[in-house]
Amino acid sequence: MKNKLYCLFFLILISLCAKAQREADCILNGDCFQNEWGCDSPVALIILKFNEDSLEEIIEPVNINLSMSFAGATFADKNGNLLFACNGWRLVNNDGEILANKLWREDIPWPGDNYDTNRVLNTLGPLFLNDPGDSTKAYLLYGQYVIGDFSEAQILKADVLFTFAYLDIPTKTLISKNNIILTDTTAPGDMQACRHANGRDWWVIKPGIFEDEYFIGLLDPNGLQMEKRTTPTLPHRGQLETFSFFSHSGDKFIHQTGRLNKIVQEFDFDRCTGILSNLRVHDLSDSIQLGYVNPCNISADGSKFYIGKGSTPPLVVQGLLQYDLASATYSFIDDIGICPILAPNGKSILTVGYEYINGQDQYYYNEIMQPNALGAACNFVANKYTLQNIPVNPMPPNFANFRLGPIDGSTCDTLGIDAVNIKETLKEPDIKVFPNPFTDELNITFKDQSFLQSHLSLYNSAGQLLLQRQLNKNIEVFTTELNALKPGMYFLLINDKNGGLLKKLKVVKE
Repeated sequence: MKNKLYCLFFLILISLCAKAQREADCILNGDCFQNEWGCDSPVALIILKFNEDSLEEIIEPVNINLSMSFAGATFADKNGNLLFACNGWRLVNNDGEILANKLWREDIPWPGDNYDTNRVLNTLGPLFLNDPGDSTKAYLLYGQYVIGDFSEAQILKADVLFTFAYLDIPTKTLISKNNIILTDTTAPGDMQACRHANGRDWWVIKPGIFEDEYFIGLLDPNGLQMEKRTTPTLPHRGQLETFSFFSHSGDKFIHQTGRLNKIVQEFDFDRCTGILSNLRVHDLSDSIQLGYVNPCNISADGSKFYIGKGSTPPLVVQGLLQYDLASATYSFIDDIGICPILAPNGKSILTVGYEYINGQDQYYYNEIMQPNALGAACNFVANKYTLQNIPVNPMPPNFANFRLGPIDGSTCDTLGIDAVNIKETLKEPDIKVFPNPFTDELNITFKDQSFLQSHLSLYNSAGQLLLQRQLNKNIEVFTTELNALKPGMYFLLINDKNGGLLKKLKVVKE
């Protein structure tokens, strides 16, 4: 009976852990802008909701005052339900309320000098991240570009500001916008983030306007500070409308130099130090046309690079190619779906499918079931999901891997919080914590007297220390300390008097 209860408890904890990592599990697609043409089907938006294993649900039509015609990003709640969406210009919540018509500074002109413009032509675009210091807040990172004279880099536009908006999650409101991170010129729209090895903070990378430049910083409870780093072995030449990706485990960083030169930079990434190393350069210019923006993505393990190829002569066959980074070989995957979308769970890649049936357009989502596999083994399934609305995704949406936890045993896993390995919490010594979930009382019991004078620490989901206490009795009861806690996920760490870890446990307040 005891083992059955432990197994049940284990499954509950796994479920809670999964739900706590679903802030990226909602992708918004489509070209709906009510002020311009209305949002009736088939031009309404589409929500793709994912779970740990698959595409859980396609929700359509969705009438939200936003165009996701080019780059975009979304932020979801703990259950994967949409909370915020942004195309790098306009910010809305899931009720369709416009929180900001223009996120940019007033001295940065509207694209095309048109106030009604709702489409910002960027590649990856904005990026939502949770605040490592406050679980009720979120960051929206975005660039602000100018079309102008960047003659040194020989490019047409660049982000002249890298900024963030600050959001309140419970009320789904905008606290502030136009908070400046960088005033250096950087590649328009492109940015990526990866969990620090402590499982709480975020490394943020923003490519510069030159191929050898990156701005790298750490978003922690104190905010985000970034510095410029250069790679001497790379050419100091301009890049425009670039794409960057982290592998799902965060051990690789892959960058495509965009419109001007079809170069893929492959780095190893250290989640502890934020250092890029072991550069491998792949030149795709013999197979991908120059001068065009080619949407692309990577497989979850970072071994395969998927890139769309247009039909511009002399490369007259359009389609989606898979490039194997290890062998430098191509495989032709599909002749229609040229914009690959990696699912937030890393399990598959979606592309748009299309047929002309009985005088009408019919749209689908295709799915690559094994994107880490080489060539035909990637298992491309055409027209898997039938759509009633028109999907519009010339660029892949931007999201970070919220599922990625700390690196256990790393010297940088300084928080002592394991967001993934629940199994370890069920090992001996025999310390019991109940009830779980709790409301205003939490009991801790242990059998062995040698555990006396152990130390207990309580952290919130952002890793902030809330309570420390020495355990001096076989039964400890907490009441007043817990009354002020908000409902949510917390972590208990129990260490012996010498500092050795005895038990890690997630607890939930209802």
